[in-house]
Amino acid sequence: MSELRFDNKTVIITGAGGGLGRAYAVFFGSRGANVVVNDLGVSASGEGNNTKAADVVVDEIKKAGGRAVANYDSVEDGDKIVETAVKAFGTVHILINNAGILRDVSFKNMKDQDWDLIVQVHIRGSYKVNSLNPAASHPISVHELAGLYFGSRTGIYGSFGQVNYSTAKMSMVSFSNSLAKEGTKYNIISNTIVPIAASRMTETVMPPEILKNLKPEWVVPLVVLLTHENNKESGGVYELGAGFYSKLRYQRSAGALFKTDDSLTSSAILKQFSKVTDFSDPTYPTAVTDVDWVSMLEASKHLPKNEQGNNLNFSGKTVLVTGAGGGLGKAYALLFAKMGANVVVNDVMNPDGTVKEIKAAGGNAVGDKNSVEDGEAVIKTCLDAFGAIHVIINNAGILRDKSFNAITDQQWDDVLKVHLRGAYKVTRAAWPHFLRQKYGRVLNTSSAVGLYGNFGQTNYACAKSGLIGFTKALAREGAKYNILVNVIAPNAGTNMTATVWSEEMVQAFKPAYVAPLVCLLGHEMCPSTGNIFEVGGGWVARVRWQRSAGYGFPIDKTLHPEEVRAKWKEIVTFDNRATYPDSPQDSFSAILENVNNISGNTSTSGVEDVISKARKVKYDSIEYSYNDRDVILYNIGIGAKRTDLKWVFEGADQFEALPTFGVIPQFPSMVATPYDDFLQNFSPVSPNMHKQCQL
Repeated sequence: MSELRFDNKTVIITGAGGGLGRAYAVFFGSRGANVVVNDLGVSASGEGNNTKAADVVVDEIKKAGGRAVANYDSVEDGDKIVETAVKAFGTVHILINNAGILRDVSFKNMKDQDWDLIVQVHIRGSYKVNSLNPAASHPISVHELAGLYFGSRTGIYGSFGQVNYSTAKMSMVSFSNSLAKEGTKYNIISNTIVPIAASRMTETVMPPEILKNLKPEWVVPLVVLLTHENNKESGGVYELGAGFYSKLRYQRSAGALFKTDDSLTSSAILKQFSKVTDFSDPTYPTAVTDVDWVSMLEASKHLPKNEQGNNLNFSGKTVLVTGAGGGLGKAYALLFAKMGANVVVNDVMNPDGTVKEIKAAGGNAVGDKNSVEDGEAVIKTCLDAFGAIHVIINNAGILRDKSFNAITDQQWDDVLKVHLRGAYKVTRAAWPHFLRQKYGRVLNTSSAVGLYGNFGQTNYACAKSGLIGFTKALAREGAKYNILVNVIAPNAGTNMTATVWSEEMVQAFKPAYVAPLVCLLGHEMCPSTGNIFEVGGGWVARVRWQRSAGYGFPIDKTLHPEEVRAKWKEIVTFDNRATYPDSPQDSFSAILENVNNISGNTSTSGVEDVISKARKVKYDSIEYSYNDRDVILYNIGIGAKRTDLKWVFEGADQFEALPTFGVIPQFPSMVATPYDDFLQNFSPVSPNMHKQCQL
C-alpha cells in the first residue's frame, strides 16, 4: 500500500498549537510537508496571547526531521499568515482552517462580544486566510490548492448554549461548497469535516472516560486523505471521531405542490403538511439548479383548487418583518396583515409604501427605518406601537456577488453584517419578551445558495448557511418556552434575484407564492421547529441531513490514512443502512458505539448487518385493549390517592389515565418481536442477555 506523501508541499494549519491542529501539523511534518504552525496563543475563550504553543509544535516537528515555521498572527490577519508561508517555502498548497474558540452561553445571556468574537475567528478568519488576493504583497498563482474547513456537530444539528458557535460552524459548510464550485477549473479542492475529538474546547463539556477514546489522532487520517494531491473529492461534508468515519449529504422530501391561485393559503399548506415532510420519495440535491422550477410552476397551474384546513388568523399578535419595503418581505407583511396581525414593516430605505397598502386594506401597521443591526431599536418600535412582539421574520438581506478571487473585505463584511448579525441582533432583542410570555415564533431566511453553495457567492452562501445553524441551535433553546424557530430557502422573483434571473422568471415566481408558508410557520399552530424548508412556485419541501452508515476502525490500533483510503467506498456509500441524525446526541451514538470496536472482536459491520436485517423484518400489528378498571389500577399502583377522583373514579368529569400509562401497551409488542430472526441468542427478559447476545 503506497504511502501518502507531501514532499515539497506547503501546508498552513491555523490553531495548531495544541489539540487537533497540533496532531495535523506533526503528522504532515512526518510525511514530508513544509508546515506553517499558526497559533495566536489565546485561551479557549479567545483571551490572552502566548507564542509558546506554536514554538513547541515547530520544535517537535524539527526534532523529528521535519520542516516547519511558526506564525503568531490572528486568523483575521490571514494575509500575514500566508506571507509567512511564502517567505519560508515559496508558496501554499494546503490550507487547514482549524483555529477556533468557544464563548458558550445561553442566548438570553449572550452579549454582543460573545457573538462577535466567534464570528470574527471562525467565519471572518477562515475568509481572510483564504483570500489569496493577487494584489497582496505576496501574489500567488493558485492552480493547485486543497482547502479544509471545520464544521461541528453543534453547527450541523444545533446545540443549547451555543447559538453563536452553531452559526459560525454551519456557515463553513456552504462557504466550503462555494469554494469547491469556484475552484473546480483550477484544481482547487475544498471539503468540510465535522470531527469530534478531545481538545481544550471539548474537555469542558465531556467526561474524561469518553475523552480518552476521542484522540485527535483519529481525525488526522481523513484530513491527510482529503488534502492529498490524489484526492478528487470536493464539496463534501464528513463526520468522524473515535475511529468512525461517515459522510453527510442533504436529503429533500418530494414535498407538496399547490395550485398557485387564491386557494394557496397557510391553511391549505397545514392541511398537506404531512406530505411536505414525507421523505418516502426523496431527492439528493447538490446545487441550486437541482429543481426544475419552471416545470413545477407549470404543473401547479393545472391542479384543482387547494383543499383548506383549519382557519388561521393572527388576531392580537404583533409580527415584525424585516426588509419588508418590497419583494418577499412586502408579500409577507401584506398577508400577515390580511390574517389579522399587527405588522411592523422594517426597511432601512422605505417602509411607507407597504404600510400604506396595509392600512388601505383595513389592516394595522407601522413602519420602522432602523438597521437590523440596531435590533433593540427595531423591537422598541414593535413595543411602542403594539405593546408586544410575538413573531419575527428575519428577511432583510443584500447581495454583493463577486468571485472569491475578486471579493473585497467590504463586500464580505456587508453581507455578513446584514444577514447574520442583523438576524442575531433583532432576535436577541426580542428574546426576553418571548421568554416572559412563553411564546414566540422566529423564521429565518436562508436560500438554496446557503444550502448547496454557488459560484461567485461565497459571502452570501456563508451567511445563509450560518442562519441554518442559528435556527437549529435557537430552536433547542426555545422549545421549552413555546418558542419555535424554523428556516426557509425561498425561490421568488425579487430585486435581489432580478440581477441573476430573466425578467420572465422574475414575474412568474411571485413572492406571494412563498408567503403562505411563512405565515404558517409564524402561527401558533406552527407544526415544526428547527427545520429547513424549500419553497417557491407553489411547491413546499423539507430538507434534512442523511448520514452514510460509514465504517468503524478498531480503536486499539494506530490508524493510517492509507487504511481509510482502502475503506473509502464503505465510508461514503449511502444505502439502506443510512441514518438521519437530528441532534448532537443522535450524531454521537455511532461514534460512541465504535468505542467498543477492538481488533479481534466482531467488526462494526456485524452490527450494521443486524440493523439491516431488523429493518427488513415484518412486524404483526398488536391490538391492546383496556378498560376503566385497568386505568384505575395503574393509577393507584403508581401513587394515586382516594382523593384524586380524576384518577381513581371512572365517573369523575375529568377521569383520565396518568400519562405514563402509555408505556403499558408496549410490553406485549416487545415480547412478540421476533428477535431470533435477526439477533442470535437475544432475550429481552433474560438478566444475562448482554452475555448471550451474539453478533
